[in-house]
Amino acid sequence: MALLHAAEQSPRLKAIVTLAAHVFVEGITLAGILRAREAWDAGKLAGLARFHGDKTETLFHAWADTWLSPGFASWNIEYALPSISCPTLALQGEHDQYGSAAQLDAIAGKTQNGRQLMLPNCGHSPHQEAPQATLDSIAGFIAEHCRHGLASPR
Repeated sequence: MALLHAAEQSPRLKAIVTLAAHVFVEGITLAGILRAREAWDAGKLAGLARFHGDKTETLFHAWADTWLSPGFASWNIEYALPSISCPTLALQGEHDQYGSAAQLDAIAGKTQNGRQLMLPNCGHSPHQEAPQATLDSIAGFIAEHCRHGLASPR
């Protein structure tokens, strides 16, 4: 969503950061979602309720069913990337079970001012699996590209 918003070139938007963003459907994405569905069916994803409460089942199926539907196979937003002129940082874990480096390559390569960072020893959730590296990368990027940088945490 951040990428599509940035493509609209809002004058107030100074920079964007994406975490494990997708701009097209990949085989690795579909395989990962199939494994997640199997885990869901086996009752192994009950921990998701701590994030989504009583909407967990609905949200899980909306996500999985959308990505796995035949009509979604051609989803692709690469056409919008060349319109993104603000500095863009695309982060992804090197062991992301839902996306390959091709996602980062597309974002960094097709935006006007894109940069990519593959985080080592990390999967699909950099903010949870490599929180300090994720925070440091984002803070450095914002400090470099936004006049006021980030406020210090209190």
